[in-house]
Amino acid sequence: MVAGPSYATQAAIWVKSAQPGFAIQGWLDSQGLSFSDMQTMAQWPLAGMTPLTRLVREAVMVAGSRAQLETEGPDRLFHWLNELGQKLGFGQNYLCRIPVAGWHRPIIDWIERTYGLPRK
Repeated sequence: MVAGPSYATQAAIWVKSAQPGFAIQGWLDSQGLSFSDMQTMAQWPLAGMTPLTRLVREAVMVAGSRAQLETEGPDRLFHWLNELGQKLGFGQNYLCRIPVAGWHRPIIDWIERTYGLPRK
């Protein structure tokens, strides 16, 4: 697990970023990590629902890699959908990154209810 200077050095960059959630999500992905790993990365981890943690969770949903989506798992992703509300881009990211055999029925039903079926 990555901790220490790399994490601390990046914090200043993230805070200054126009989209700090996406900046953190991208860095986490480059380290092979996801949102859930943040709790174990620092002596004082980001905790609870803050504006910053919300931005990171949204970025994982909308732009997260397959590894990140799989790390979070379908139950957590579905919980986030209900907690955070409609996230434009999540459905496309999920369908593109997760193999069909790994699709979670409640998430697929949510995508269909929210966006409808694809055009033929």
